[in-house]
Amino acid sequence: MPNTIHGKMNTIRSKNMLRTVLAFTALLALTACDPPPPEGSAGELRGVLNLGLLPDENPKRQAIRYAPLIEAIRSRTGLDVELVLPETYDDLVSRFADGTLDLAYFGGYTFVLASERYGAIPLVMRDIDARFISHVLVHRDNTNVQGLADLQGSHFSFGSRRSTSGHIMPRHYFSRMGIIPEEFFSHLTYSGSHDRTVQLVAEGSVDAGVANGQIVRQLLSSARHERPPVRVLWQSPAYVDYVWATQPSMSENTRQALKSVFLSLDTSNETHRRFLDAVGAGYYLPAAESDFHELRQTIATLDASVARQDRP
Repeated sequence: MPNTIHGKMNTIRSKNMLRTVLAFTALLALTACDPPPPEGSAGELRGVLNLGLLPDENPKRQAIRYAPLIEAIRSRTGLDVELVLPETYDDLVSRFADGTLDLAYFGGYTFVLASERYGAIPLVMRDIDARFISHVLVHRDNTNVQGLADLQGSHFSFGSRRSTSGHIMPRHYFSRMGIIPEEFFSHLTYSGSHDRTVQLVAEGSVDAGVANGQIVRQLLSSARHERPPVRVLWQSPAYVDYVWATQPSMSENTRQALKSVFLSLDTSNETHRRFLDAVGAGYYLPAAESDFHELRQTIATLDASVARQDRP
């Protein structure tokens, strides 16, 4: 009798195991038939390209300036482009991180953050971005200041804390000259944008400030028929800065189509020329991770220095 019972139980177990195996096999077969998830970023899959700009200038001015580029992308790719104007540098990176943005215009520092943390892929940069510069400005009537040494004890303004040209690289070059801003200047201001820094210097709210070289050149050239309110005291060495970058999930076809739009902009075309002039470019060129190697090292060194200063 016991052997009979054991035999029946083994038969039941075998049948149950067979059912389990068959069910699992069927599930695998169904899963194998499912289509793979579509390649592409969130906006791209809806036929929309969410484009974000670094908020280093007045947002209304940016919207007007980049309208021709947005129209070119729409007509060449078929994507419906939606312009996103973040409020701060951190907001731009956060929107990229959560997938809100498909294509973003970063400064060098914010790109390094987005690349290291969220896999941002560099697309293109302007010709001037390969050798960008910053300018320290003083009021035109401040004739007592002839060099950086004369600014000791003054009220100085950087741009945004996350700005490559308005803070990170100027601070880097200051440190090479033995200038620690928190000790050298009597007071530091972070204006938030380059045009705001220029305004603060022009109105005398600060004694000096550092700004994006392109914006300063545009200011000085627009004041051809009148005396500019500021003058350049110091010019930085050249470094790599701004870059357009995409989500790592964007399809390669879309990425190449976008790159083609930028690279096809040509000064021989009147519409293209006006846009390129507006953004301070002669042309666009492909961007690569290797372009930012030196900037990454600079940021790492600066972060280490700040960390040492913050230790109790």
